[in-house]
Amino acid sequence: MPEMLAGASNRCRCASQRDKKCLNFCQMGKDLWAQSTAEKTSRHRNKAGGCVGPKCMNQQFVDSRKMKRLEAIGNSIKASFSIAKLKAELQKGRKLKHNRASKRQSIWKSLKTS
Repeated sequence: MPEMLAGASNRCRCASQRDKKCLNFCQMGKDLWAQSTAEKTSRHRNKAGGCVGPKCMNQQFVDSRKMKRLEAIGNSIKASFSIAKLKAELQKGRKLKHNRASKRQSIWKSLKTS
């Protein structure tokens, strides 16, 4: 069973503590993923303050588009994880049904032969 990383959030599980790529990914992403997109956006607005001028306004526009894109990517990742979880549950159910069916068949075969 994969080990949970000590200081990371629930999204990261590394099968091996020797896997440097996995460990680096988990540690780099934990702070960013802990914050909501709304918090990040409000922080950007506070930094900008009451900026005036076309350059500043353009930068705010670019930042807001980046935040929307990040939010969409985050939602996509969450959706794919939930879909994978549902598929795993379905497969689990199918395997159990299959096992029961084969057990029933073997019971009937043993009853017929005796």
